[in-house]
Amino acid sequence: MKICAVICEFNPFHNGHKYLLEQARKQSGCDAVVCVMSGNFVQRGEPAIIDKSARVKSALLNGADCIIELPVLYATANAECFAYGGINIIKRLNGVTHLAFGCEDASIDVIMKLAELRADESPSFKENLKKLLGDGTSYPVAHSKATIKEAEKYGISSIMTDRILKKPNNLLAIEYCKQLLKQGCNVTPLPVQRVGAEHNDIILHNGYSSATSIRDKIYGKKIEETRSTLPADSFNYLTEAIKTNHLPNINLFKELILYSLRTKNVDSLYDSGEGIEIKLKKSALKANSLDEAIELTKSKRYTRVRLNRLCIQSLLDITKQSLLSDQTVPVRLLGIKTSLKKEISNICDSFIIKNSDLNNIAKIRPEYAKAEETAAAVYSQITNSPNSMYNSKLIEIK
Repeated sequence: MKICAVICEFNPFHNGHKYLLEQARKQSGCDAVVCVMSGNFVQRGEPAIIDKSARVKSALLNGADCIIELPVLYATANAECFAYGGINIIKRLNGVTHLAFGCEDASIDVIMKLAELRADESPSFKENLKKLLGDGTSYPVAHSKATIKEAEKYGISSIMTDRILKKPNNLLAIEYCKQLLKQGCNVTPLPVQRVGAEHNDIILHNGYSSATSIRDKIYGKKIEETRSTLPADSFNYLTEAIKTNHLPNINLFKELILYSLRTKNVDSLYDSGEGIEIKLKKSALKANSLDEAIELTKSKRYTRVRLNRLCIQSLLDITKQSLLSDQTVPVRLLGIKTSLKKEISNICDSFIIKNSDLNNIAKIRPEYAKAEETAAAVYSQITNSPNSMYNSKLIEIK
């Protein structure tokens, strides 16, 4: 059996995601599409707009054959760590021949070259990066500028590299390819040209809209306007979540983070460094809200994105030790098409499925279990819903 893998969030699952899964199957010629999906918290440092079980069902009903969870330790991390976790899981699955991903520029040759440059980090690359950081440039901007300068040596124009690096899906694509190289994962990268709205487009469009614009409408109590952008089942799951008051309470979420920043030691958080965590804690102690604390802390060097990650890491106790203590990422199976069940043991022989599996992995990876338990408890609190850590069952769809 040939498998095409997809690393994703589906927050929420929309028409663009359905198109990606269709193209993944079509362009790879594979027999099955396996998704490695973030759980109830996502890379933006926010709770997913709807719980992972609903997103699993939507994916299985719209092109996926199997859904594996990307642990919260990696799902809420920077792009490099996010990609590391996804590729680490994919590397341990038998039969994966392709990795499909959406991107704004589907030129795989250029993407692979930029991935190589970032994986190798030549002395000149490191020197340029160090100088830019020393001048007070934020890490993302400095990293991009160093990449642009290095790419010019290989005939890739600064204009092209700059354009590619300014698109978020392109950046993730480069990180995926970099991890394929660094982890020795013999899988063919398959870029799928993004259709419709851009990643962070705040305007809702018919057919293909960004997840950002869809979430804005849903939180703004205008879900009916999103109907044409979502598969019917995804729209129905979101409508039901609204009716039952199970959408995340963002105000409560922010209050929990503010309390966490004020009361916990932030020195060891994964994204801490250069004193940013101390500045954020001081801001949290004197601010009246989390938004105010972030405004007091952010700067040219300390971006809002990095601050958001620090916030979620504080709330969920995600430390450097949590992520660096073991390089093997647990593989938790969330959902599967019944037609693939007979093949599941051939795909991977170490899935976490039952509660006993979770208990066993907790003895080996206590930091994984602690983070997942904390994430489940927080998500339950902010969505007014049952804690799903140990009572969720494997989702099976025909």
